[in-house]
Amino acid sequence: MGIKMKKIDIHCHTTLQPLHDCAEPDASVWTLAGRMEAHDISEAFLYATYFPHRGTGISNYRLAQWLGRVGYAQRQDVDSLLPEARLSMFGSLDMEHYFLQGMSELEELREHPVQAVCMQGIKMYTCYQDIDLSGERMHAVMDFARKEVIPVAFHCGYSYMSIRKGGGPSVARMVRASDLSSLAKEYGDVPIMVAHMSKPYLDDLIATILAHPNMVTDMSGLIDSKHDRQLIPQCIDDIRRFLYECGPTRLLFGTDFPVQTHADSVYFIEEAMKGFSEEDKRSVYHDNARKILRIGGGSDGIAFR
Repeated sequence: MGIKMKKIDIHCHTTLQPLHDCAEPDASVWTLAGRMEAHDISEAFLYATYFPHRGTGISNYRLAQWLGRVGYAQRQDVDSLLPEARLSMFGSLDMEHYFLQGMSELEELREHPVQAVCMQGIKMYTCYQDIDLSGERMHAVMDFARKEVIPVAFHCGYSYMSIRKGGGPSVARMVRASDLSSLAKEYGDVPIMVAHMSKPYLDDLIATILAHPNMVTDMSGLIDSKHDRQLIPQCIDDIRRFLYECGPTRLLFGTDFPVQTHADSVYFIEEAMKGFSEEDKRSVYHDNARKILRIGGGSDGIAFR
């Protein structure tokens, strides 16, 4: 039943480079479009990535260019992409080294969308970059999000990249949901997304979400689908607990493609939401994302209680 319900993937990634230690060895936008079709995902949000510790990532304009190519292909009715599948992006920036340049890019992408690509939010790579959450730079980003009426997503909890390759759970200072409390209070009109359910800090996440009506979380990237199969039952239990304590209006569907597969992501929701109504399931799969992104005119308030 779940495979037939319309979905929005709020959190995924892409690259043209082959991946050698991942469940999805091909993470191109073309492959992603096929996965979207197979799992009835009508819209997906790809994230620009900035990893200063490695000097790598997928920049705003590089990602915009790739998405522009897909849009052009769909308009020309070439290849086999789903015409209904829409790919949009969250922008980002290197807060440590190229802050002013990054802010300029975000402003340009909102003012003059590149190749008709719309930047719908901002992703902060906390845990990968040392970001002062109370500093002037962070406030500048939040002020921009408020002005543009877009959400801000924060990486919280463990980093698979760091665990697999760095020997520790986080590249930079670990950030939990509660570390965002001051921002959530000061910017109560800005939707704040806590990525990856702040794994493994579930107690902290639940308490923080309940305290701030403008905060939500996504269940993307709870496992590395190639390496962490044994963790699937615990992930389902965690999602179910979050839903019962915080309610289905506070959880977003996401994959973290290519790290967590679409099949695993759908399975998590279907198993965790047994006993929930179809309306509740539709909230998680689709409606909650529409609300925080103000899709379809949903701009009146952002309290999720």
